Amino acid sequence: INPSFEDPAITSGSYTFSTPGWSPNPYGGGAVGAIINPSTPYVNQDGNNTGQMFSYAGNSGFFYLQTTPYSFIVGDTYSFFLNVNNPSGADCRLVINVSGVAVEAQQAVPTTAADTLAPYSVSWTATQTGTIEVGLWSQSMGSPAGIQFDSAVLSQFDPTPTPEPSTIALAAMGGLGMLGMLRRRKA
Repeated sequence: INPSFEDPAITSGSYTFSTPGWSPNPYGGGAVGAIINPSTPYVNQDGNNTGQMFSYAGNSGFFYLQTTPYSFIVGDTYSFFLNVNNPSGADCRLVINVSGVAVEAQQAVPTTAADTLAPYSVSWTATQTGTIEVGLWSQSMGSPAGIQFDSAVLSQFDPTPTPEPSTIALAAMGGLGMLGMLRRRKA
């Protein structure tokens, strides 16, 4: 939902604290979340807007999350991709949570060039069911500091693919053919 933060549309150089589909700071902390439309777009920016976490006084423990309408399937692998700008080198991580309770997987985001949204990802193989949450977390951003992000993608990989019906039918026909050959040889 709103993976590139294009809703709502805002003018160049502006920002809004309205972030449809995302929950800035659901677990507390003193930073703020917003959608910005930078006057000078970042390298790798998708569309006009990006998401942003910002701290005026070095506040910590900030989350920017999306609770998806999906649940984990045990044994499936999930990957969360996000383009991130972390120019101050803040302690920043991509996270995958289960039902708002536990961080199941996380990946640190190192310092990036000031004008670039760099691609990062985190993967996790589900060992329990529960609602999928994806997002960005920062323990401390310094003062003042901001982290921008864009192009959120969650993907799922099922390691036990189901054969197509045509493949099953072809295998059954081959089995029948083998039975016919065996009967002829016995006769």
